[in-house]
Order: sequence, then C-alpha cells, then structure tokens
Amino acid sequence: MPDRRESLRVLHVEDDPVDRELVAETLRSQGLMCDIVAVDTRDAFADALDSGGLDVILADDRLPTFNGQAALALAVERAPDVPFIFVSGTLGEEIAVERLKAGATDYVVKQRLARLGSAINRALGEAQVRREHARAQEAKLFLEDLIAASPSMIFRIDPREFRITYASPNVDRLLGYNQREIVGVRNFWRTLLHQDDLERAAGHLREALESHTVQIPQEYRFRSADGRYRWFFSLMHVEYSDTGGPMRILWYCIDISDRRTAEQALLESEERTRAILRTANDAFVGADTGGRIVEWNTRAEAMFGWPREEALGRILADTIVPESYREQHRRERELDRGRETLLDLRRDAPPRGDAHAEVALDRRLEVGPVLLVDGHVQVKLAGDAILELRIADAHRGDVQWAPRDQVEDHEHGHRDHEEEPDGPEDASDQIRNQLRPPRPAIS
Repeated sequence: MPDRRESLRVLHVEDDPVDRELVAETLRSQGLMCDIVAVDTRDAFADALDSGGLDVILADDRLPTFNGQAALALAVERAPDVPFIFVSGTLGEEIAVERLKAGATDYVVKQRLARLGSAINRALGEAQVRREHARAQEAKLFLEDLIAASPSMIFRIDPREFRITYASPNVDRLLGYNQREIVGVRNFWRTLLHQDDLERAAGHLREALESHTVQIPQEYRFRSADGRYRWFFSLMHVEYSDTGGPMRILWYCIDISDRRTAEQALLESEERTRAILRTANDAFVGADTGGRIVEWNTRAEAMFGWPREEALGRILADTIVPESYREQHRRERELDRGRETLLDLRRDAPPRGDAHAEVALDRRLEVGPVLLVDGHVQVKLAGDAILELRIADAHRGDVQWAPRDQVEDHEHGHRDHEEEPDGPEDASDQIRNQLRPPRPAIS
C-alpha cells in the first residue's frame, strides 16, 4: 500500500465538473492526498493508462461519448494491476455485480461517497497483496526452474519419522523417480542408498544428532529407478530446536560419478605405474617440490644403497650428493635461486659393457636441457624442479655427483694430462678420492 505521506495518483473518468470536485473534496476530507488526472474521452483515458504510474482508477459508468464498461475493458487490458472502482449515481446492483465479474475492484454510489476513502484503502491493500503474491510466485517458479536444471537434488526430511516431505523436481532427471514415489514415504532414503552404504550413513547421522552437528558431508552410492548406482556427494544440514532436538533435515545431493570414475582410473593408472617402476631395470628416484624423496624403486636401492623405507622422505641432495659437496650445493641454490645451477652426474663405464647413462626430468617445472657428452650426463636444475632419475646398468660405486666447476677442472686436467703424459695424478682420481658414498651398497 502506498505511503499515506505521498500523493496517490488517481485517474478519474468523469465528465461532470461538479462531481469531479465533489470526489476530490471527499478524498481530502478523508485524509487522502491525491494527484487527480480527470478525463472524459476514450483517447484521453488510453493516453493516461499508457503513461503509467497510476495507483487507482475511479470511473463513472455513463459518459456522453464513453462508458464505464469500455473503460474497464481497456484498463484490464493495459493496466491489470491498478484497482478499478466505479463511482456512479445510476449503477444498479445487477450491473454492479456484472462489472465486478468483469474485473472491477469495487463500486461506490455517488449518494454514499463517505465510503469512498475506505474503498480505496481496501483496494490498494488488496493490490499490494496481489503484487507480493505474484512476486513470491515468480521467485518460487524461478527457484524451481533453477533446481530442476541443477545437478544437485534437494530433500527435506522430517527427523521424527525420517519421512521425506519434499523432493526437488530434478530427482526425476537424475535418478528416474517421480516426486510422488518419494514424498511422504517413510525411510525412502534407505531405498536410495546402496546396501553397503546404509550402515555407514545411519552411523554418520546418529553420531551427528547425538553431538548436535549441523553439517554432515559424506559420499554415498544412490540407486536409480533402473537399478543402477551412481556416486553422490551428500550434505545433510540439520536444524535444531531451542531444546536441542532436530527440527528439520535438509539433504543436498550432487552427482559425482564422473569424478569418482576419473579418480578410480587415475588410481589404477598410478598403481600400474608403480608396479612398472618397482620391477624396472632402471633406477627411479622421484622428489617433490621441496626436494624430499617420494619414490625410490628396487633398482635405486641397489644403486645407492638406501632401503626404500629409509630413503622416502629424505632430502634428495642429502641422499645422493656426496657429503663434501652438499654445503656448496645448498649455498649455490640459496644464493642463486633465480639462476640455473649446473650439476654433473658422472659415471664410469661398467666393466662388462658399453657406457650408458640416462636421466629423465619431469617437465612440470622449468628445468634446463639434458646433455649426454662422452658418457657424462649434465643436468640443469632450476629452483625446486621435480627430478625423476633413471640410470641404466649402473652400480652405486659408479655414480657420483659433483659441482660443475670440479667437472670442468677435471676435463681441463684430463686434456692437459694427454698433452703432458708425465704430469701429476689425473684430476678424476682426485675427485674420486674425495667423493665417498653415503651408505654401503645393498648386494
């Protein structure tokens, strides 16, 4: 209802100036502030309707060129929400009833204008109720459409009998059930859940109610109408009374079958990968971004001398970088975090065959190129790169880590040695004497 401190915009269909003034004075005397627009032709009436902003229409039933019946029909067509009240001195009771059936809100005879104010107030109140009801219905329809298109089903459960009192319309699309098959059926949720999930679900709910828990998130398998099962994320929201008892349970369920299928496929793929790595002929070492070992296969045990259970969780550099070079390695990484540090993985050819070394880097983080030069593998590491190391046909005693400058010194020394055969001890021998394996090899 409009605020009485503001003027009502009234459209008055009346050809008699005296009656116009009489109506205006009556409204003022009854405390209604009104902005009255008076018309007496069909065209003027239509223009006023089209201008909008009207609160109420007052109309005489008979005019020389226009009548109330035609005015009502036009108002119903163009301004159906605006209350229409007949104010006439010749309107009989039988005609008044016909006008009300045609869409009029009320009628007041000119001989009893004292009830005009109350008729307007009542009409405005009813119009406000209709508008609020229409908005509520629109919001309800919007919510129902939203739920129907949503992947999430919603149930409301009466905790006294665990009877479902509401089921969202999308239950038909997601599970194939009609709402009538679910609503009002006691313990229908037991029909929905997989038999292997029933006791678990009942236990979760019982524990939550005993501890007055509000949210109960879980994952269960739901049975569709055709007998197939799909995984759903289940969230029960419990509302409690002031005395602590459950008043209402809202149950939200969203289909996660595709996610569960993808997760299962990933687990199976990872298990196959782990099985391959466990039986691989190459050493495999995996490290996380913090440099801690997360994978260490049987071949790595034999090569580096660390049992898997002891190697997992250790810092990779502390495990396979010789102790005499660890501090230098850490210092270079801390001081030159933004600059690539080059380490050399070098191995001597095993006595029984051709020299072969292979290093593979996980490309999820930035790493430098891998170079294989004369049996020496050079690997650039940038930041906390994830390292996967595979070395074929190598033994722990054949594998050493050394900073690049030491390797370069060795290479220069080796060339000098070739030019001067009577020179000092080969630099590789000096490096080899300095490098000591961290643990004894596993035979």
